[in-house]
Amino acid sequence: KQSRRTRNDSSSAETQKQRKPHGYWLRLSNQRLFFEEFARKNNVNHPEDWSKVRYQDIAKSGGRSILRLYPSLSAALRAIFPDHKWNECTIRTRAPNRHWDSIENQRKFFNDFAAAHNVQCQEDWGSVTYQQIVNSGGGCILQ
Repeated sequence: KQSRRTRNDSSSAETQKQRKPHGYWLRLSNQRLFFEEFARKNNVNHPEDWSKVRYQDIAKSGGRSILRLYPSLSAALRAIFPDHKWNECTIRTRAPNRHWDSIENQRKFFNDFAAAHNVQCQEDWGSVTYQQIVNSGGGCILQ
């Protein structure tokens, strides 16, 4: 029984250290601190670096309570960092059903991609790779 109590005590102490007071994550400033610390630990140095981060990555790092406040990682980032200009290519997210069926959405994606990758004329597209488009979130368009 003695070793069992010690194990439970250390587990309880660990949990208490990680737990935040009720309502802590409702404050946007606390959410921002968490995401800034996550960014530091995971080499997210620029807004476009968030495209490599998955919902599960945030959840496994202790951000599940924050993510539950938002319908998606994209929505969380937009709320927590409103000073950044976000677009579909910047944040890894699942597009709504039939989103890429729309020519307007495809055109917007490629216009944003061109601006981000310095594609200024038709010839510049010859140096763009399939993988660049996929990494930017356009894989569904190419299928």
